[in-house]
Amino acid sequence: MSGIDGGDAEWAGRVPHNVYFCVHIWVHMTSKNISITEDVYRLLSRMKLEGESFSNVIRRLARRRSLADSASLWSELPEEELEAFAESLRDLRGRARESLGAQDLEGR
Repeated sequence: MSGIDGGDAEWAGRVPHNVYFCVHIWVHMTSKNISITEDVYRLLSRMKLEGESFSNVIRRLARRRSLADSASLWSELPEEELEAFAESLRDLRGRARESLGAQDLEGR
């Protein structure tokens, strides 16, 4: 045998100064191709956060949220918009009551 073990006169007494190792780690994640229309692609593109992949956008949007999570969204609205929304709800409730009252009078 020849080489570092001393079997070769050229290598006898020499100690290698540099030893290199090459390690290759391959991680395979499955993926699926999906077709979406151009308008959906534009919507997802606008909803992407900085550095976010399309998979992460879809995962974030598809995640079910609790009522408490949704309630925090209202905290960012200006007071004027909240009041306009509340007024619209009051108007809608009033019209619903009137409609239901008219149906009761008609015997439905």
